[in-house]
Amino acid sequence: MRLRDVFAAGSSESAGLAGAAQSLARPLARRLKRRRTEPRQADLVRAVKESGLFDAAWYARRYPDVVGEGLDPALHYAVHGGREGRWPHPLFHGDLYLDTVPGLRGEGVNPLIHYVERGAAAGIKPNPLFDPDWYAQRHLGGAEHRARAFFHFLSRADTDPSPL
Repeated sequence: MRLRDVFAAGSSESAGLAGAAQSLARPLARRLKRRRTEPRQADLVRAVKESGLFDAAWYARRYPDVVGEGLDPALHYAVHGGREGRWPHPLFHGDLYLDTVPGLRGEGVNPLIHYVERGAAAGIKPNPLFDPDWYAQRHLGGAEHRARAFFHFLSRADTDPSPL
């Protein structure tokens, strides 16, 4: 039986109670629905670790406050650091990425996960010196390969990130 069925119909008093119950239940229902669609914390941490763009040792050195609080660097980045614009890797500038993609900072989306899922294919730069279209054209045979351009660059020591 639903909460609204308990207060349904009858007197104006029970109608008032039903209205109050519904107004209290709506925000809770919205919050629960939103939670079902948002990734779980464990999924975010796994995605960060599997991205190939998170360097835990470097992150811990760059952000000693994370280690000082006794937090796992990947967990911190997945839940807080990305939204704060921290860098997960020396060549992925989280603050720049958040500023480049309109609305991303306001939505609280982790920039690294966004880059892996959408940004790389869209040609968004992970740092100011890397040009994904130029790199894909020069080293991968065409701009249509830009989704894997940055990953390719990181795996090779003999390539340039841009024409500069």
